[in-house]
Amino acid sequence: MIFKIYKITNRDHSINMLMYDMLHQITLQNKKYSKQYSTILLDFENLKKRNIIESQTLSKSANKEIVKHLLVILDDLENALISIGNKKILKHIQDGLALITRNFFKILKRYGLTPINALGTKFNHLKHEAIRNKHISILENDMIIEEYQKGYTLNNKLLRASKVMVNLK
Repeated sequence: MIFKIYKITNRDHSINMLMYDMLHQITLQNKKYSKQYSTILLDFENLKKRNIIESQTLSKSANKEIVKHLLVILDDLENALISIGNKKILKHIQDGLALITRNFFKILKRYGLTPINALGTKFNHLKHEAIRNKHISILENDMIIEEYQKGYTLNNKLLRASKVMVNLK
């Protein structure tokens, strides 16, 4: 084996040191730009996610106002069914109203409407509004004994509280 021995001059050493410094500076700059790029990319991804959530929220709140107004029609249909009762002459009208009410409710349900089941449950001020109270000794305190107007949630948020009568001891 033959080894070549190079004589390193001061000039060669200076050039090597200069090149090393330049390479070091470029490496540091590359790391800095890479970090900035990663931060900007993450910010952009977060912005996209936030925009999607905001557009969904806006859509749901627009639906809320529409559904709130349509609840009046649903209430009227349900009240018409109750007022017809069991009169045999109006059986066909009752059947027709029942069908309209079911179909109308199915449409509202697709937009996230859910009825609050109040009757026979314990009073909850977050879901119920007490209109009257009555004392029935055999029932638990704060039990709902009558529902005057059905309450609803829209996309798991309260749209309208149930108006109820509560048992108080």
